[in-house]
Amino acid sequence: MTHGEDGYLEAVGDIALQSARVIALLSDARLHETMSKAARHTALTRFCTEHIIPLYERYYEDVLSSQ
Repeated sequence: MTHGEDGYLEAVGDIALQSARVIALLSDARLHETMSKAARHTALTRFCTEHIIPLYERYYEDVLSSQ
């Protein structure tokens, strides 16, 4: 994720800033659309099954081979 492009990363507990970000997204249709498209693109390219499943398989193989 890229802060401000396809989502926001705020400090844990910073409720005021987190609330402000949500309000901005809900009140600015253009920002919402732009960020939604970017987030979907990130999800489809970085977290697609073709990419993620081999990572999990390698991790499980590493864990099992170290037993």
